[in-house]
Amino acid sequence: MPVTAPTAPSATATASPASHTYNDPTRQNWAFGHRAIPKLIGEVQSADEALQLQALHSLTCRLHEPVDVQEALVAGAVPAISQLLSHAKSLARARAVEIVVLLTEHEQGRAAVLGHSHVETLIKLIADPAEAVRGHALQALWNLSQRTEQVQQIYTTSPHVIDHLLRAVTAEQSRSYQLLTRVLETLLHFFHHGGPPVVAHTLKLGALTTLTKLLKSHVGGQAVRAAAAEDLAAICIHVTTLPDVAKQAHDAGLVPVLVETMDDPFGAVRAAAVQAAMALSIHVASKQQLVAGGVAEKLVRMVGEDQDEELLMNALTAIASISEDYTARYAFQDVIGLIEQLKAHPNRAVAKAAASAMQVVQWRP
Repeated sequence: MPVTAPTAPSATATASPASHTYNDPTRQNWAFGHRAIPKLIGEVQSADEALQLQALHSLTCRLHEPVDVQEALVAGAVPAISQLLSHAKSLARARAVEIVVLLTEHEQGRAAVLGHSHVETLIKLIADPAEAVRGHALQALWNLSQRTEQVQQIYTTSPHVIDHLLRAVTAEQSRSYQLLTRVLETLLHFFHHGGPPVVAHTLKLGALTTLTKLLKSHVGGQAVRAAAAEDLAAICIHVTTLPDVAKQAHDAGLVPVLVETMDDPFGAVRAAAVQAAMALSIHVASKQQLVAGGVAEKLVRMVGEDQDEELLMNALTAIASISEDYTARYAFQDVIGLIEQLKAHPNRAVAKAAASAMQVVQWRP
């Protein structure tokens, strides 16, 4: 059977970049094989803006497999998008930052981005007027801050990242709760992996006061409140090594806010609030404030009513810490039976926390 030749395009037809086969991400391999990604990266640097945008879009559709990410890195994807991160058009910026997000989902991509100047640009883009750009910039920083050595590298070269993130906490409260949650989660990475230097930096900027006000305001949904409480817990862990933690916690009125938050309808929020109270209770004066604020009553209720394992573990650990204050020790007498039962809990962490709590609650001088 004779093969029918394709019909030639009309002489009056107008060529459009969007009409090319290679601009369909699902057909690029069919059209160009192993040259598809290098070709797109070349077009990202084209002076033809329409072709440039189409290439950016195609790359965001392609870079979801490690082999494609590796090919893009070899082809120079990281330096290729440098100027586009600061492009005048928000769509181009958004696409370029989205490519950074896709690259930083892989270890080699994170190393490549950290080795370039993109971190400084990403930090600036946290305050971009376009929500899509801010969202991708925050996601990229979240990806880049998952390991201690990466956080230390970012903080050493760009310590002002903390300033920008804290400003974003305030700014996103009136713009996007979803992005606000991501800001708080990214800060948590820096608290966990950056240690005392990062926490001390945030204290100088009034982070504890800012986060306490956020938690008290009930702005946002469950995710925002849980993330804010987790950030507070990460700061309060340093209460014995950084004197400003206890002072700012007292000045910000953190204790009554945490005690109130323990009645939150969402278990994840209650668990985070207990975690923060537990961390703060290591400090003797803060422990006394928690006891005076009625924390014992809240913890008793949790042990008796909650089934969430993380919440139970946090509550039992908090009971063990707070019971070192003799006045609180007697407040937990009514739940000794429940704590005893929890020593047989199938979750080993809960059972261990129950055993520790029982030992402290029953201790007598």
